[in-house]
Amino acid sequence: MRKLVVTAMILLAAGTAVFAQTKTKVYLEVISNDSKTINYTLGVYPNTYSYTQPEGIEPYSSLTLRVVNSGSETLRWTEHNKIFILLKDGTLFCNYLTAATDGAKACSFTIDKDGSHDQTLCFSTKFDTSNIDKIWLYDGTRDQTFSLLYYESDSK
Repeated sequence: MRKLVVTAMILLAAGTAVFAQTKTKVYLEVISNDSKTINYTLGVYPNTYSYTQPEGIEPYSSLTLRVVNSGSETLRWTEHNKIFILLKDGTLFCNYLTAATDGAKACSFTIDKDGSHDQTLCFSTKFDTSNIDKIWLYDGTRDQTFSLLYYESDSK
């Protein structure tokens, strides 16, 4: 009987771990104009959160932003675009500009038609992603703000 209970607990724990790994959590928005020259989807993935304390520079938090361009023109993402996060306790902050000029931490990049890019967003604030209340994109080039919607699904 004891072996059966232990086995059941192990299977339950394994099943829970598998279920947890198959959850996709993302804050999403689709931004488009009538002619579809601008037509892109962006997502901020809370499961990619990390807090890093590198030697010689200030510690930082990071999340992955994925931008997928479905527009008929090349998408130009600039350092004027910011992701703002509001925590449930009222704390508001945005990603900061990095010194990177290429790669995942670069704040300016282009995406060809039907292409995508993953950016590592860096924040000077340490936070718990379960405390996120809202996320926005501020498009500084067009002086527009877009609210991202939280979406959670099973990945299969």
